[in-house]
Amino acid sequence: MENMQLNALVWFVVLSAAGWVALVKGLRRRRALTDREERERGRATGTIVEIAQSKKGPARPVVEFTAEGAVHRRACADAGLAALPVGTSVEVRYDPDAPERFHLEREKAPKSGGGLIFAGICWIAICALLATGASTLRGRVGMDLRRAVRVLHITDFTEIFRRSEGDDDQKDGDYRYALDGQYFAVVKDYTGSEERVSVPMVLGGRVVSGLAPGAYSRCDTLVHLTVPAIIHDIPAACFAGCIRLREVELSEGVQSIQTHAFDMCPSLNRVTLPASLERIADDAFPGDCKAGFEVIEGSAAERYCREKGFEMSVSPAE
Repeated sequence: MENMQLNALVWFVVLSAAGWVALVKGLRRRRALTDREERERGRATGTIVEIAQSKKGPARPVVEFTAEGAVHRRACADAGLAALPVGTSVEVRYDPDAPERFHLEREKAPKSGGGLIFAGICWIAICALLATGASTLRGRVGMDLRRAVRVLHITDFTEIFRRSEGDDDQKDGDYRYALDGQYFAVVKDYTGSEERVSVPMVLGGRVVSGLAPGAYSRCDTLVHLTVPAIIHDIPAACFAGCIRLREVELSEGVQSIQTHAFDMCPSLNRVTLPASLERIADDAFPGDCKAGFEVIEGSAAERYCREKGFEMSVSPAE
């Protein structure tokens, strides 16, 4: 019995490590955001003087303003503001000790870390329950725990992000979304039954800035999926368990696909991956995926498909 309890404790330490990492990262993000708000006491009005174009990324607005006896100018990090015309007045926040590192009130705020903190606590609690239950079992303890963890990445763990209700949650038709600053929204859950779905660009009058992990997971009616360029990252398990999903089109502008994003999608037949993809998690697609991938010559997507041995058709780079 003592050996069994020791094994359960070891499994708890190993499995809960990810939860502790998430918790620590969340606390650090919250502290960093608090420190930033304390430092940025300065307020001023700036002007968009030009829209900077880039061959490698989206256009970004260049803002200029005067503070502490000097003129400061830089391209804003949030490309979503490039739609604002030149000459638009914008509110600026800055640190009086370093005004050159200013940012706009309209820019997307840094992550507060609340999601990571919540996820870390929930994951640690789940691991504690598993370890407690495992201590009463006889034989095959390690095998049962490993089987549970393989399922959790699609069910309970993604549900922490996808199903949890928040104070700022909003609804627009078949979508539930969270507010991301004053002008942006993050898709948390899709409850529709359409076969052809394109991730929306606007929800509730706000520009969609991203997707939450598991946002479309286990949507058993989805057949054809289009992800627009405004979505730069496809998070963990975002489309996992969509058993009827056959065709996936990722637009030029999507930059990364995270772990298990298209896991448990046995019907995948055609997947279009753009040249803008810079990172694809090793297990973003199941190892036995039979889909035909359409990729661009010399792209990260082509290298990924070759390494995985996936069937693909290669188009020349423009």
